[in-house]
Amino acid sequence: MHKILLAALSAAVIFASGAAAGTVENSFGHTVVSRTSDGHESRWQYFADGTYTMTMNNETTRGAWAYVNGQLCLTPAGGQQSCYTDTGDHHVGDTWTMPGANNTTVTIHIE
Repeated sequence: MHKILLAALSAAVIFASGAAAGTVENSFGHTVVSRTSDGHESRWQYFADGTYTMTMNNETTRGAWAYVNGQLCLTPAGGQQSCYTDTGDHHVGDTWTMPGANNTTVTIHIE
């Protein structure tokens, strides 16, 4: 459960930060890496068929992504859908930071 909650937080950070509008499409064939200042890292891969994988702590979760009413929605397999504001666009090679939960800083990079 902790893994799912942390993964949802990572997704929220990635997409609420402006990484949604074209970032999913821009990241096809690449990896979106989210690192928190307290040491958590998640690695996301998005696919054109509307699926994704997220790996954290050597465990991989699979799910589906879709745009719904202008928001990016992620649904982990067996989990609940979470939607995030589609506010921007990042490209391969971009790195940005933003505040995370519990006074952490999150660094996001598209490899």
